[in-house]
Amino acid sequence: GNGRNVDYVVDGGDNNDDTIGGLAQLYPLEGIQQFNLQTQRFDAQYGRGTGVLNVVTKSGTNDVHGSAITFLRDTALNARTMTEDLTRTACLASAAAASCPDKQEYRRYQYGGSLGGPIAHDKVFYFAALERTQQDTRQTVDTLGLFPAEDGVFPIPVRENLFTGKLTANLRSGHYFAVRY
Repeated sequence: GNGRNVDYVVDGGDNNDDTIGGLAQLYPLEGIQQFNLQTQRFDAQYGRGTGVLNVVTKSGTNDVHGSAITFLRDTALNARTMTEDLTRTACLASAAAASCPDKQEYRRYQYGGSLGGPIAHDKVFYFAALERTQQDTRQTVDTLGLFPAEDGVFPIPVRENLFTGKLTANLRSGHYFAVRY
């Protein structure tokens, strides 16, 4: 099923955008402790959809722990897209065949990290995770001569910052308190 048919649960709470479907809030990769995807035979407590994605976010512990991540994709790691193949064929047939690019420039950097630890030993803990995605790509538009002013290659930059902070406390036996931003 598509994203509108999946029930998203984060730390036991609803994380569904009821207006357009899909996730209401995104989380940094390093902020996720575990996840479980159920596609059938899930409990009635989830109540809707063809699947349930249950996510548990990380919390601080008595020891200070952290992590760092980075992912890189660029032009050398990508194949030509179908659109690039079509526009390259048209370009090679034109007078500007010598300047036809093999494929468009592409850059995607995704990096971030996390840090968690104690505020009060065995009582209160903090955790924070941050992630940034920078993607630079271009989209070729060819209206087949219908709107020549709209034809061309246009940049499509994407910048996304994700942050989550969590404070947890063991108030007493059987009483647990958590606040996440």
